Amino acid sequence: MSGKNLSSLVCNLHPERPASFRCQSCRNYFCPECVTEHDNKSTCASCLNAKKEDSSPKYSKLSIQAMPVIHFVMAVTICWVIFYLLAQFVTGVPDRFHDGTLWE
Repeated sequence: MSGKNLSSLVCNLHPERPASFRCQSCRNYFCPECVTEHDNKSTCASCLNAKKEDSSPKYSKLSIQAMPVIHFVMAVTICWVIFYLLAQFVTGVPDRFHDGTLWE
């Protein structure tokens, strides 16, 4: 604690309140109302918000707007492949099948 008396410490956000916790990320002192437990660590709200922002995925506005176009292109491609394979199967059916001589 570098020589500080624990009873003389005050909350970093509320100077009128005594500090009873120390944020394990920023190492500042806080009152019980300013600290929350996250991942078994006492963390202040500003450090917790910084962790949430760092862990949230970053998508550009362009990539979000491009998603419907990409999904449409993928759907058209998949449908085209299915119909192409179906056409290949149908053209591979022997002529005898259409004439009715296959079943005789």
